[in-house]
Amino acid sequence: MRSVVRAYIYLNNHIMKNALIVAALFAAFNLNAQKPTKEKGDKPQVKKDEGFKKPPPRAPQKPFPRHWGPPPRIQTKDLRALPFGFGMGSSTLAAWIKKNAEADKAKGKERPQRPAPSPELRAKMKNIATKQASLRESHKELREQLKGQTKEKAAELIKAFRDSNREKHEELKKARQELLKDLRAKAQKGDRRE
Repeated sequence: MRSVVRAYIYLNNHIMKNALIVAALFAAFNLNAQKPTKEKGDKPQVKKDEGFKKPPPRAPQKPFPRHWGPPPRIQTKDLRALPFGFGMGSSTLAAWIKKNAEADKAKGKERPQRPAPSPELRAKMKNIATKQASLRESHKELREQLKGQTKEKAAELIKAFRDSNREKHEELKKARQELLKDLRAKAQKGDRRE
């Protein structure tokens, strides 16, 4: 009887060892089959959760009006769109913006209107607009002339156009520079630039 039990234990152990070996080989084979083969020029595959992710670029945030004071120091960690185009932020910040905007509206504080330009500046701006319109018309004429022309003929037409309109471009450039200089020199007083 002892010999039968020993034989049974021996066979059982032998079968278990073989079964474990087969299972280990099968598992190793499956692991190798799942790994992609790396060829020259292939980029290493990184899982989405691994590695450092660069945060998306943030749009510059519009500054808050100074009379509102500093924004709340303690905020929640949620992220949402802020009202009135102030970008993204927490719901605490959104509530603070709404509260201040409502207070401004109740006080009658609306956004100040841009001051109207003086008659002198209006005349300069109108002069620039007429010069730009004349150049646009000459550009249209040039485009019509260039249709169906050979490269050589088109190059000649473009060169002639540049030579004939060089003075107009220079005048327009000087007029823009003078207008900008005047705008920067004039101080804003009330609802006008003086």
